[in-house]
Amino acid sequence: MKKYLLPSTLLITLLFVSLIGPWPVSDSHFLESEYAKNTLNYIDKIKVQTDAQALRAGVSSIDITPPIGFDLGGYSARTPKANTGVLHPVFAKAITLDNDINAITLVSAEILLPMPELVKSIVNKTGLKRKEIFFATSHTHSGPGAYSHGIISAMALGEFNQTQFDFLSGRIAQAILESRKNLSPVEINYRRIELTQYAAEQFIQDQLNTSSQTHNSLHLMELNDLTSDKRLATLISFSAHPTFLGKRNKLVSGDYPGAVMLQLEDRLPGTMIFAAGAVGGMLPKGIDENPSSKIEAERQKLNDMSLRMAALLTNLLSEKPVYDEQKIASIAQWTSPKAVIQSDVIPVHLPSQSFRLNDDMRLSPFIVNHLFHDRETFIHALRIGKILFLGYPADYSGESARDLEIWAADKDVFPWATSFNGDYIGYIMPTQHYDKSHHTVRNVNFFGRWSGDYFSEISQRAILNMFPKSDNPRESGWTRK
Repeated sequence: MKKYLLPSTLLITLLFVSLIGPWPVSDSHFLESEYAKNTLNYIDKIKVQTDAQALRAGVSSIDITPPIGFDLGGYSARTPKANTGVLHPVFAKAITLDNDINAITLVSAEILLPMPELVKSIVNKTGLKRKEIFFATSHTHSGPGAYSHGIISAMALGEFNQTQFDFLSGRIAQAILESRKNLSPVEINYRRIELTQYAAEQFIQDQLNTSSQTHNSLHLMELNDLTSDKRLATLISFSAHPTFLGKRNKLVSGDYPGAVMLQLEDRLPGTMIFAAGAVGGMLPKGIDENPSSKIEAERQKLNDMSLRMAALLTNLLSEKPVYDEQKIASIAQWTSPKAVIQSDVIPVHLPSQSFRLNDDMRLSPFIVNHLFHDRETFIHALRIGKILFLGYPADYSGESARDLEIWAADKDVFPWATSFNGDYIGYIMPTQHYDKSHHTVRNVNFFGRWSGDYFSEISQRAILNMFPKSDNPRESGWTRK
């Protein structure tokens, strides 16, 4: 027996290391990799569309509030996850834009994440092509759950429930299809409002505690009905994470985005739709006043921020807004009744996963891939005129989104980053923060040191290729740091 002991021990050790780990952390730069070359080569072959035609639009809003007893999605530490009532009703809202060449529907549901199997079911029920639907969410952590299989999904969303899955997929598909009926001629009025640092710090804070790194943009896209001269809908994005209501909360709620949209719809014409922006590393800020409990403090903070943000947006969306110089640093604007519509689902090839055990060692990619994700995802790039929506499969870094807007400022392009496009690969955070101990770059940044720069390179390359100009060389904007 002894002669077999050493070989058996070696075999067991080899299998353990191969399947479980530890493996050394890889720091290979993405520009040297086959996975990046495959992704960037695809982007370089995108056929650019240039025909700007008159726009028509439709909008819909469908209640998706779950019955009492159904699980909430949002926190693995929320146990039990069953909801006990409703603080705010939640909705799936959709906008369809059609220029007689292409039609695209932007749909945002007040849920945590549009997971792949839910998205596949929704697409099948609509009968549309995948690239014809741009998925987003409000990313509330107190919305409907129980709509995805798997160990990881169960931790955050609750155990899969077929009734809840069918309810959600059916309602969201209904919102998409209803928005495609009775289209009206519209004019787009897009504005990117840059808040002053003073104003931004009242709404949002950088989770990594770097100085002046908040993503302080408010993106607003108004659709004005040209036949009635009324606002049909407004799409709004902000990057503060909707996490006021924590694991103790058992009431259905859209968190601060849902509360703000409800207030705006009481005050202003048109459907108000919120799509979570680049929420990675961005926390919301609110004030509580002598709360009697943790839950009460959360609700007071939510109410405080939602009241202040609703007041700001009510002013910005009024007929004659007052631009307070203490709050508004700059405004970028584009208005037109015509636009190019181009939608591309860009396959993104990924490196091996890097779930770190310490600075130098990681779990085996085999077990991480088995539990979590494979080696390909996508970015949804949607051009509407001068706007480029970039839907990321992650909690995308607010800092990276801000840097992309600065980079694109002289290119007559307005990048609009949204997180949660129908897939999910964790957090995508800036490369320069990779060695920090914070969980957003340590525990949930799953694809290694260069994932932040890699996705920034993809975003820049998409802009250069979808908005071609002779003075925009198609070259890498990122170098080894």
